Amino acid sequence: MNPFSDRDLREGKPSLWSVLDIMNGFRVAVLAALMGQAQVMLSTARTKIHLMKMGGSVPEEVHTQQAVKWVDNAKKLCSDIGLTESLLQIELAEHHLFENNLLTLHTFHDQINRIVETMIVELRKRRFLFVSADRTEFFEKEDGFGSAVLKRFPLAKDDIIEAGNCLCAECYTTSVFHLMKTFE
Repeated sequence: MNPFSDRDLREGKPSLWSVLDIMNGFRVAVLAALMGQAQVMLSTARTKIHLMKMGGSVPEEVHTQQAVKWVDNAKKLCSDIGLTESLLQIELAEHHLFENNLLTLHTFHDQINRIVETMIVELRKRRFLFVSADRTEFFEKEDGFGSAVLKRFPLAKDDIIEAGNCLCAECYTTSVFHLMKTFE
């Protein structure tokens, strides 16, 4: 399950994850193994294409079985971590790889390569903001000025929280903006 697609994210609420949370959420170990397997398959196909000097031959059954398993694993991972563009590319590749009986080493290589490239492009679009450990205490803190201030000025709660969040992100000017609104 992708922790980054929960209700809080859909509602635009900020969240704070550790590096370990991100690694587990994106199943980095599985992703790395999958990418490593793809590189081995691609390298093997390139070598065979080069040695044969023609790509019209059908891959050995072992490679087809390996590709089927790899594509299934890639589809599950992309679904789990929300890589929707990669899922679409996998569906296209499945048609080219398995639904027609004209599978060549070139087709095999090109389709696996397209899946890998799409995954890389989509993963590069995911961005995370680093928050220093000494700043995490300010994140989503309602009583940043103490509980007495929050009790006395309950309408300032949102700006107090946002000022702390801005300090976490080291957006000092924006933090001052929210602090000024708090004092209003």
